[in-house]
Amino acid sequence: MHAYLDQWAFLANLRRLTPEEVHSIVGAAAASDRVLAVRMPIADENGDEPWNQSPLRRQFQAPITEPLPDRVKITMADDIYVDRTALPSTMVARLIRLAAFQNPEFYQAQAMRRSTYDKPRIISCAVLHPKHLALPRGCLEELLELLRSHRVEADVEDLRERGAELECRFLGTLRPEQQAAVAALSQHDSGCWRPQPRLERRSSPRL
Repeated sequence: MHAYLDQWAFLANLRRLTPEEVHSIVGAAAASDRVLAVRMPIADENGDEPWNQSPLRRQFQAPITEPLPDRVKITMADDIYVDRTALPSTMVARLIRLAAFQNPEFYQAQAMRRSTYDKPRIISCAVLHPKHLALPRGCLEELLELLRSHRVEADVEDLRERGAELECRFLGTLRPEQQAAVAALSQHDSGCWRPQPRLERRSSPRL
């Protein structure tokens, strides 16, 4: 925190970065989510080894130093509802970022010099309620990991509706990659898999 006596002389002695070095620094910062602290859009889904990319691709964030409660109540229903009455604003902001990502349409329009009007740069799926923060159910694992990293216990109450089971039989044949996807998804109770099979109805479903 000591100012240089001649700041212009100090700046004049700094080496000028090449355009390649600038692009490298900016690219590394964007890839580690150090610019907006939210997920970057994946421009090339067929890039080198995309399966090795972490879900967040985010650098280590400094732990929150504000006082945190020992336990937090989490209710699972149509969304994940986190009781935020005892959480500091920094933790609430960190939780909101779990459900936020950068809008790829914004960057596509910006790269093509098109208007970005009415195209948000960041899309957030979190909803603030008077006493709760609602997150998509797919954020549960990241939510619990974030709380554990700050030594906060989570009291999870599951109020999800099981719904009515349909008696039907799958008549299609899955490709090997689809079989691997089903095997992976079956180990979790949250996920999305939408095949287009031909179903044989055995009985009328209950609505």
